[in-house]
Amino acid sequence: MVAVKTSIEVREALKEDFTNEVIIQSQMIHKNIIKLLGCCLEVDIPMLVYEFAPNGNLYGILHGKANRHLPLSLDLRLDIATKSVEGLKYMHSSTNHTIRHGDVKSANILLDGNFMPKISDFGTSKLLGRDEDFTILIIEFHRVLEKNNSGRAMFDKGISVTEEDVFVMEEMGKLAVECLNEEVEDRPDMKEVAEQHLMLRRARKYGEWNYRSPHHHFE
Repeated sequence: MVAVKTSIEVREALKEDFTNEVIIQSQMIHKNIIKLLGCCLEVDIPMLVYEFAPNGNLYGILHGKANRHLPLSLDLRLDIATKSVEGLKYMHSSTNHTIRHGDVKSANILLDGNFMPKISDFGTSKLLGRDEDFTILIIEFHRVLEKNNSGRAMFDKGISVTEEDVFVMEEMGKLAVECLNEEVEDRPDMKEVAEQHLMLRRARKYGEWNYRSPHHHFE
């Protein structure tokens, strides 16, 4: 089984996006990045062939008709978030160039049969030299924590949560807000983000609630 990406219209700009996607993906091999298996660009309507992700995208599972899997447990959500961050860390610092996705969102996180996340859709990504900077305008972010000051507001209705669950969500929410600072130098890099995710995952898995984060101390 494979997935085929093609366009419903013929435009030169779309061909450029597809070509850019092939160039970007040829630089990457990582378990949390969707694998490009083949392409056909020298035709009127270009096509890209990818590994198949049977569980669709994260947005569809959380908000769309594919939500038959809900409620996703907090542990599974943490795994998806942590492994997605690992893929982004690889893009930012583990290849010959730094690669910036440019459109990270739940609709571009695909899930395989075991709910392993696969970052996808690299048409707007940028391949940069090590000393180059790249940022995009952050259009909108609904800061739940700032309005409610509680991680409970971040859970789906009907899910019962413990104080430890609330702590985890508050810490992840605060980290997300830090990543959206308007000043690039004030944002944590992906290595720091990955480290914080792993620490939170470990704290929940092994009950290490003496975990110390940059934001909060919980005992």
